[in-house]
Amino acid sequence: MKYIVINFIMISLLLSTRVCNISYTSTLDNNRSCGERPVLDETIISPSGSFMIHFNNYYDGIEEFAYNVGIAADSSKTVIIDKMNFRSVVPDQDNIYDIYIEQLPNGSYGWNCPDGDLGQSWVEIDDNYIGTNYSTTGLDAMRISVAHEYFHAVQRSYVPSPGQNSFFYELSSIWIEDIIFPEINDYIFFSQNGDDYFTDPEKNMNTYNGYGLGLYGHYMNFIFDDQIMQNIWEKFSIINTGNEVDFIFNAIDSVLIDQDYGYNSSFVETWIDFNTRNLFNGRFDNMQNSIYYYEDQKYFGPIETNINVIDTIETVNFNIDNRSVSIKSFIPYDVSYFNLYNNPNYNDIIGLGAHISNIDNIYAINNNFQSDILSSNDNFHIVYISNNENKEFESNIVSTVLDLNNSSDIFIYPNPIYNGNNITFRFNSGIQINNIELKLYNINGQLINVKKIGSLDYTFENFNYKTVQLFNNSMQSGIYFISFNLDGKIINKKITFLK
Repeated sequence: MKYIVINFIMISLLLSTRVCNISYTSTLDNNRSCGERPVLDETIISPSGSFMIHFNNYYDGIEEFAYNVGIAADSSKTVIIDKMNFRSVVPDQDNIYDIYIEQLPNGSYGWNCPDGDLGQSWVEIDDNYIGTNYSTTGLDAMRISVAHEYFHAVQRSYVPSPGQNSFFYELSSIWIEDIIFPEINDYIFFSQNGDDYFTDPEKNMNTYNGYGLGLYGHYMNFIFDDQIMQNIWEKFSIINTGNEVDFIFNAIDSVLIDQDYGYNSSFVETWIDFNTRNLFNGRFDNMQNSIYYYEDQKYFGPIETNINVIDTIETVNFNIDNRSVSIKSFIPYDVSYFNLYNNPNYNDIIGLGAHISNIDNIYAINNNFQSDILSSNDNFHIVYISNNENKEFESNIVSTVLDLNNSSDIFIYPNPIYNGNNITFRFNSGIQINNIELKLYNINGQLINVKKIGSLDYTFENFNYKTVQLFNNSMQSGIYFISFNLDGKIINKKITFLK
């Protein structure tokens, strides 16, 4: 058995104390020191020979528990090193990694302890995971703890000290738990209770402790490939020493932007897309949609935002940067025509709209105008992020309750309209319009068709007519809305289409 006395000279190096129910905090936050390696009486070598499991034989069954620890460690190494091509842990004197089984405080899953400043480490875990403060108990809790803490050991082979980047160490280890043991799903509890990401998603990414961000690893795998996290860690080890928070963001951007990898993206693009998709968590039961990036999203609640009722005109101010998103959420007073106008200072902004309705949808927000029809039960989220460090701008939101009664200015016929028929719009006399644009929406607020039908000359006595074809055989029978933009004046009409 090995016994090494450590002169512990670095602070903030201990990784992953997981405490349930009481307070989910990383010991990176409270600077707990591991001190010296434990001295325990018994050892078991894992079946692969890669791990030495240390324990005291003080209860019936602990030897079997230790044997299962070795199996879990071997499984973790097989996935992380052999299949995913991460670096091997930094070896110590005998090149066998040490895991110590001890009586930890109730709710503590385990931690990874540095052994000097070159990346060597050891792991300490609980002896039975029995108690009220574990979200998962017994062998399953042990398995995900071993996977989590062993991956910290792998991370130290890239950058030995987390410095200000501890959130990415925890993010990665939470993610890997579910990669190695996807059936356990302990990470779901900790993602939603171990961090404030789900309750406060607009913070700078590096201000989270990382326990709530395991889904980001799954997102990166789905959007790009199963090698991208390894690529990021490799780049992280090359471009910095890990002591400054910008280093991990530089590593992510370097991998996503570098043409050699072929990802053609950036951190800000992933972060806004990741957050926008998380607004839909829990809405679908499977992956048969265009929004989910991971099947476990069905078990998560959506990230929380402040939802405002809007029925008039509202100016919304944004102050954003390239490390966080800004989210504004709205619900209409009634069935409404929703318009979003951005000021000219919108340059360098990425915007996404999330329409949560009978037909859920995410679409890009352009730099000057966005429109949609919202029902009274819909939620509409505006999500922005900046390509620069800091950006201030404002958006004007105009929500107009739809008046679906016949207007004295426009009469449409036939109504109902049948497939193959043109629709005619009769405008009352005394109207002169330079530009007429109409948009066709289905009953769920989805934009179906857009037509620009030119100008309308002023007349005293006669009606003006415009005839267009809006419907085709691919459309479903039902109620539709036609929204007229008459030089900025919006008039909305209802029409029934029958095949």
